[in-house]
Amino acid sequence: MPEVTPDAVLVAEEDNVTLRCHPPPGAVTTWWHRDDAALRPDGRLSLSPDNQTLTVTAAQRGDAGLYGCLVANAVSTNRSRDVNVTIAFGPEDVTITPPGPHHVPVGATLTLSCSASAAPWPTFTWLGAAGRHDGPTLALGPLSPNAGGDIVCQALNPYSNHSQNSSGVTVWVWGECGVTPTFGVGVSVGSREALGPP
Repeated sequence: MPEVTPDAVLVAEEDNVTLRCHPPPGAVTTWWHRDDAALRPDGRLSLSPDNQTLTVTAAQRGDAGLYGCLVANAVSTNRSRDVNVTIAFGPEDVTITPPGPHHVPVGATLTLSCSASAAPWPTFTWLGAAGRHDGPTLALGPLSPNAGGDIVCQALNPYSNHSQNSSGVTVWVWGECGVTPTFGVGVSVGSREALGPP
């Protein structure tokens, strides 16, 4: 069976990707595929004269996928294992759902989720009125009268170390004494500083 090296690729956008197909003895012809679709030299994709080396120049996120090669001789065709190529980007479009503002009674609970467009998958940190918490989901409650405020989700790409903040979501907690919050927080895109009361 042919083998493709390296066995996994992770590069940033605009970097080059090079894959090598190692055919068994006696192989005559080599083909490449991505996500089971045949690949041919075109623009940023080039092949060596023997078709055994594939190069993607200035890789874009659309170049990500499962790559492999097929080799053939007069009597048989063999396929390599697929190699996962990841093109790192983002995070972008960091979003909290539901978006708010949220008006909730004292003693109630509220669950917020954070999402972003990125590769590899980002880590998430919640900042603001609820303190600092890690993970894509934030569970609040039972909420006390002074638990209101603004909450921000920060996404961090572990490969590029680039971060982006969501827009702030305000939580208003109401009860017999009226509506809080008593403070708010600021939002700055890309900041990694914990947000809290002024």
